Amino acid sequence: MNEGCGRKIVPHLTLAPHRDPEYYACCTIINDDHRNHLWRFNEKSFDLLIADPPYGMHFKATQKHHKSVDWDDSFPGFELTALLGLARLASYIFCRWDNLWDSDARAPAFEPGTPESLARQRGNKLHNGFRQHMKLEPDSLYPTVSAIPGNAVINNLPKPKSTLVWRKVGVGGGVGYHPNEHIRDFETALFYPGPEHKFKDKRQRSVLTFKAPGNNAHPTQKPVELIKEILGWYDFKTVLDPYMGSGTTAVAAKLCGKHFLGFEANETYFKDSIARIAEIRNKAKPNN
Repeated sequence: MNEGCGRKIVPHLTLAPHRDPEYYACCTIINDDHRNHLWRFNEKSFDLLIADPPYGMHFKATQKHHKSVDWDDSFPGFELTALLGLARLASYIFCRWDNLWDSDARAPAFEPGTPESLARQRGNKLHNGFRQHMKLEPDSLYPTVSAIPGNAVINNLPKPKSTLVWRKVGVGGGVGYHPNEHIRDFETALFYPGPEHKFKDKRQRSVLTFKAPGNNAHPTQKPVELIKEILGWYDFKTVLDPYMGSGTTAVAAKLCGKHFLGFEANETYFKDSIARIAEIRNKAKPNN
């Protein structure tokens, strides 16, 4: 069950209380697109951000029990840029290294006077693309786009402070068949320190070696131990994962005794993530 821990996470910005909940139940996963919700939060609303978004590599699952992947057309750079301000301590964004800036985020050419596709002028500056996605009414808090040229590059993903390398053990020939490339036996994660960044102990290494989990729950699944390692670098309460997938970040947070909030738009992955969390909770319950 997606019952939460009893704690509440209250948005700092409540522009549409008639449409949205007054709070989010902590330690839950929302079966919805994160863009419908996270625009309501101001900067530093969470301690950590762990994101494993679409890589934009047109991934094809090789395991028969996974349906066709229809969500990996592009890397959502502008969305991730908007989300970076939500993390007080740090953000970690998994990605493929060689296509990060292939597709610049560009502002559509709207008529002057409309509020869409504009960077917010307050709070965490979440992109107005979220508002366009939700088809919300114009709001006085959002200025017009009259000063921005149509098709202008906006919210391009900034240069990270560091890049982590997940060295994948047990991947065979790597992801995909590329006869003129080296075997892709690693993945990368971009590191962005937050405004209050501080490691719990010392500076941490950037090459992390963990066994690949087999991708049984999700075609691009990350190992729980890898996420636990990253979470263990910080003194924190709550981690946000806007692309929860099969729930690995949630499982890692629970095993660390921490809180989480996640979003997953795919109903199948959402159900699988809830089942994994329920299994962790059941194991933690004392025997009668």
